Amino acid sequence: MSQTHVTDTPLAEKYLVERPLGSGACATVYFAQDTRLQRPVALKKLNLPQGLSSQEYQLMVGRFYQEARTAAQLQHPAIVQVLDIFEAAQNHYIAMEYIDGQTLADWFQQPAHRLDDALRVMAQIAAGLAHAHQQQVVHRDIKPENILVNTFNQPKVTDFGVAKIMAHEQQQTLQGSLLGTLGYMSPEQLYDSKQADARSDIYSFGAMMYHLFTGSLPFEADSIGKAIAQVFGGQLILPHQHNPKLPPALSAVIAQALCREPADRYPSMQALQADLDKLHDLLTQPMLQQSLPDLCDPARVLPSLPREQRFADYGLLTLLQERIDQNASCCLAVHGTQTQQGLIAIASGKVQAAVLKHKPDLSPIDALSEMVCWASGYCLISSEILTQQPDFEYMPTDLLIMELYDARQAYQQIVPDYLPLLQHKVSLKTSLLSRSLEHQPHVRPLLQQADGDKTLAQLLSLLPLDRLSILRALVQLEAQQAVEYLPA
Repeated sequence: MSQTHVTDTPLAEKYLVERPLGSGACATVYFAQDTRLQRPVALKKLNLPQGLSSQEYQLMVGRFYQEARTAAQLQHPAIVQVLDIFEAAQNHYIAMEYIDGQTLADWFQQPAHRLDDALRVMAQIAAGLAHAHQQQVVHRDIKPENILVNTFNQPKVTDFGVAKIMAHEQQQTLQGSLLGTLGYMSPEQLYDSKQADARSDIYSFGAMMYHLFTGSLPFEADSIGKAIAQVFGGQLILPHQHNPKLPPALSAVIAQALCREPADRYPSMQALQADLDKLHDLLTQPMLQQSLPDLCDPARVLPSLPREQRFADYGLLTLLQERIDQNASCCLAVHGTQTQQGLIAIASGKVQAAVLKHKPDLSPIDALSEMVCWASGYCLISSEILTQQPDFEYMPTDLLIMELYDARQAYQQIVPDYLPLLQHKVSLKTSLLSRSLEHQPHVRPLLQQADGDKTLAQLLSLLPLDRLSILRALVQLEAQQAVEYLPA
């Protein structure tokens, strides 16, 4: 690779830039050689947008150099060391220890790394942050991308760009400002970054562990408003519920770090580190030796299922509940008779959508009620999931399952009376209907279709209602002697 020589003299006299390592909105990092000490370094160059006002310029440069001065206070094996700061030709630089390795997120993807390795790495990160807290420094942006792991599995915390010194809040942080990364920020940090203290780093550390060990953030959000709503009001799915392969003891450590109230979290990063160390004694060797990619991928938790799984009686409900309890993400292509076909999409253990091929206009709940009433059938199970917005955001999963069980039970009680009438044609005597019954939503479709030419079986398949609602409507019509069944 050809070298890129820095042309301004002060920089060229000391550092020889060889290649870029990465770039973000605020800075670009280069691999360089310190020509005086003959060692590799990482050079971080501040990216200044065009058109900055004098105040904005001073704010950005001041925060950049504050990052260096803050990190320079910290001398710990788990923290990237700052070597130098300088300005050259109106460009601003930080020279740092070069780490030959990868981000923590990439490190977790290596099959050679085991849970035992991960616990040691996480404990070392906690030790580094504990040292920072002892020096009154709060990082405020703990996430996998800000942790590097070298070839000796030694982690290094980097990027103190939004850190603060607890003894005195820097002027660069304004009241009510938001500093950090959505998904990892504590409730108090989301509310006001000036309120973040060491316990906020503990929350972010827990969020980072949750993400690494489950593949998902504790609370998914793509905007500040949604993040605040989720973090302050959402229900945390425990890590071992999201990923059943995780040992509950590890899940408990992560969950305590993620407590909504700072006082309920670990009192210090040292206490969190101590619990991580204890896991080596609590967990079995087979668990400690599990490969991280296998352990941390919830999709690999599912047992091998036959492509086709038959059901009868409560079989579909049992199958559905199993997928929910396993926090599965999959699609169930449900087949009853030849004309009875439906789809149930499940994402992370929650029903995402439900639709019937022959009754596409049914609401998701009515579609599910219809499917669980089918006498028998089978499911084709696939790992594909839908990307549309969930249809069941308003109903907790446990209440949904209870409603489906109730629907199935009610259907089982009422359907025996109608099985002998399936091949009978249904005719309504509209003159006998009361006005209140005539205008009920589940009766109107019967008035339009039950003209004496269609059998009950045909009506159950054609009407834009679930079959339990149709049979309940017939019961009401029979009470007014407004329905007649004619042999076909």
